Amino acid sequence: MPDLFRRVSTKQKIYILLLLLSYFMVKTVKISDENYMWISKIAGKLQQDYGEPVSIDRALLYVHKSRELSQLAGSWSTPVQEVKKTTADLKDRWATYVRQYLDKKKQ
Repeated sequence: MPDLFRRVSTKQKIYILLLLLSYFMVKTVKISDENYMWISKIAGKLQQDYGEPVSIDRALLYVHKSRELSQLAGSWSTPVQEVKKTTADLKDRWATYVRQYLDKKKQ
């Protein structure tokens, strides 16, 4: 390989270098502080799981490839009011289900 590279002209070397750089180019993306904190928490969780440093890019890839939201549980914050409302709704629906089930059993 080194002999082959010596035979290539400087212009061709620059072209090859630019081609490689464009293929492996790093992109800059602007995200909000909230999203950055969210993905950082996921990266931190993955770092604990893997036992090695995890980049933001790797965390985004994990989120992109994971199909189950339950894998991300605990990595985002939820307002207390929303948690209370969801818990109350769940209790009401569960009570309704149990009443309907027991009514069917009596018949």
